[in-house]
Amino acid sequence: MNRLESAAVASAFVHAGQDLLRGEPAELGIPAWLFAAGFLAYALLLPTAAARGNPERTALTGGVPVAIGLFHLFAPHHGGFYMPVVYASLAFGAGVVALAASSAESA
Repeated sequence: MNRLESAAVASAFVHAGQDLLRGEPAELGIPAWLFAAGFLAYALLLPTAAARGNPERTALTGGVPVAIGLFHLFAPHHGGFYMPVVYASLAFGAGVVALAASSAESA
């Protein structure tokens, strides 16, 4: 993975940790173990992203952080200290998606 993809994935995992510490999954009716298992599955898929091809890799390394960021921008339970990580997830994830789109156009 390149540095931008790594930053996007890292921001997604940092935000997931913040959500778990705040008890946000429980507020949404999601058991913490299920939330954590989802991120474990995501972590297990990441090493195979390069072998899957560009669309799947972009979805894993850019689309997931963008989705997390967008959810928290429009969800009513966000705010305060945690918002910089939401913005980072959006910025880095959007950067990955834009980079993939520009490389696809030039190919």
